[in-house]
Amino acid sequence: MPLELDSTALGSALRFERASERIASGTTRGSRLSWPFRLTAIVLPVLAAMFWTGASGSLSPPHNRAIAPPRPIRQVEAVTFSPDGRTLAACGLDREVRLWDRSRWNEGQLGGPEVLPHSSVVHAIAFSADCASLATASDRTLTIWSRNPSYQRLVERSGETYHGLAFSPDGRTLALGAEDGSIRLWEMPEARERAVLRGHSGTVTSVTFSPDGKRLVSGSREGRLLLWDAITGAERRVLMTEGSAPIRVAAFSPDGRTIGIAEPSSEAMAVVLFDAETGELRTHLFGHALGINSLAFSPDGQILATGGVDGAMKLWYLKHAKEPTFLREGFSLNSLAFSPDGRWLAYAGADECVQLMDITTFRPGPSGSAEGDDLDPTGGRKNPDSLLAPVDPV
Repeated sequence: MPLELDSTALGSALRFERASERIASGTTRGSRLSWPFRLTAIVLPVLAAMFWTGASGSLSPPHNRAIAPPRPIRQVEAVTFSPDGRTLAACGLDREVRLWDRSRWNEGQLGGPEVLPHSSVVHAIAFSADCASLATASDRTLTIWSRNPSYQRLVERSGETYHGLAFSPDGRTLALGAEDGSIRLWEMPEARERAVLRGHSGTVTSVTFSPDGKRLVSGSREGRLLLWDAITGAERRVLMTEGSAPIRVAAFSPDGRTIGIAEPSSEAMAVVLFDAETGELRTHLFGHALGINSLAFSPDGQILATGGVDGAMKLWYLKHAKEPTFLREGFSLNSLAFSPDGRWLAYAGADECVQLMDITTFRPGPSGSAEGDDLDPTGGRKNPDSLLAPVDPV
């Protein structure tokens, strides 16, 4: 009997079946991370869950509903929507990419999932602009899948591990952030390497094209944030030098004027927003008790969603200087993604599921908090006009 979806529900959950314990065995090649980094990645989410659960209990969005039988991924590394909005994709430690047909949600069903198997952990996923191709990065392997109508392996290259993937808006270039600190630009669909960009000394964790495709921003594990000319491959600007916290995600706003970064850490961190043209700091957004794993701009640029190591998710209303809406989860959130129509926000992490929030039914209260929800006690830095207005560095 199919489950019915309530279009007015605030949140829904996609849950996956538990992954094979082979991941924990020696049969799977792990990525080349230091043991202190691995230990931190494991311990911080657990401590964050203990902190939030013990301090105030877990708070989920009102009317949160499960719309699929439990089938958890051990840990979700990334979630994303296809540019046409028809597909939701997720990957994680179970060595699979799973794809759901979003067009069937309104019929009370979850189309799929279609499963793309891999030989190791999948770190990153990216759709081409025309949705005809899907790139997936696992340990020492990069795979490009062609959809016609189901997904088939088109290209598979071995040798390097990539943690950042992004197609250019015109679909002609694929940028890959590598563990050796390089960024490789491939001409598509031939998958022919045309340039190697060097400027990072540590793993490149995030690469993103500007909406016009002329610029590329990259963040790395050593904390450097660089802006590149995506056409010539020349380095345009150093936005951040090496710091104490790695950069997990860097993203352009939909109008291309702002760059936001997320820094995972064992300490409280702020979301940092830069002017994409001048490189100047625009503002810090404070409120996460621990570092920030993920961020995403809504398609209209009005909302910035952030997910933290502390398990908190916040919605920042950038144009109206409102306090952030504060939603709590029990585990670290690793990835956030808005659907292209702006209706759905998908978020996921260490709690072995992907959550879906219907933004169209979600309205902030008078102070910026969701009606009926708790407001983050630490709040955010307010500005009389906009949270994007410049502030003094801290």
